[in-house]
Amino acid sequence: MEIEVKPLENSVEPALIFTIKDHYQKWKEILIKMDGWLLDRDGKAITQLHEFKDPSAKVVKGELAASGTKIADDEFSKQITYETQMAALLNKKALEYIENLRGKNPKRDVILKLRIKKSFLSTKALIPRFQPV
Repeated sequence: MEIEVKPLENSVEPALIFTIKDHYQKWKEILIKMDGWLLDRDGKAITQLHEFKDPSAKVVKGELAASGTKIADDEFSKQITYETQMAALLNKKALEYIENLRGKNPKRDVILKLRIKKSFLSTKALIPRFQPV
């Protein structure tokens, strides 16, 4: 999983935007959404993460298949990249908490963590090869 972070610009409320690239197995699963929490170094929840979705994209992109079909077994091991953006909106209390953490560090650094939940559609279907009698 690759993650990049930047502040949300041109926003009334401060927020962090996380660009996330994750991988899943083609034909075996489809990653349909992500959500989660922004945490401090000790795992204390600061705010929720919300995934940006294109409102015009009403269909999940991807395909599922059963093993044993004409799709070769090596196709089942291919990795697909899912790229999304998640926002962490920072209200006044969250900002004060982060600033308090910064004040405790001599370099004014803050370590933040993400706890991400991924929702998948997956297949476990197996179609045995046809054996003529």
